Amino acid sequence: MTDFTNMIDGDYFFLFFFGTIAITRLLLVNKKMAGKTIRGFRLRHYMFGIILFVFAFLIDNLTIYAIALGLIIDEIPVILAKGPGHKDEYWRGCEDYHTRWAFAGVLILILLVFIFRSYLAGLM
Repeated sequence: MTDFTNMIDGDYFFLFFFGTIAITRLLLVNKKMAGKTIRGFRLRHYMFGIILFVFAFLIDNLTIYAIALGLIIDEIPVILAKGPGHKDEYWRGCEDYHTRWAFAGVLILILLVFIFRSYLAGLM
């Protein structure tokens, strides 16, 4: 059984980071929900991640920082391939998240964050 009282900041950070990606992916698979649209501008979850990222640094909160980075990292492969995705004609909706290249890209980024988790947690 794991003793969570002895977790270092990097492990704590990675737990919330990875949990955010896992929950986001599960929601995208089960609900296939489109991002909210405000006056023709489609909001993606990386945009909420950027807002949370700034907020996390303002209040110095490691948990919010990990969640924000998870939201951003989850969309980086799709952003690199398709662009920022604020217009529907660039993306096919949730289907772009389920391609092999998007999944592989997220796994590679998760591995990199895992390797550098203590460093990333120390930035907070």
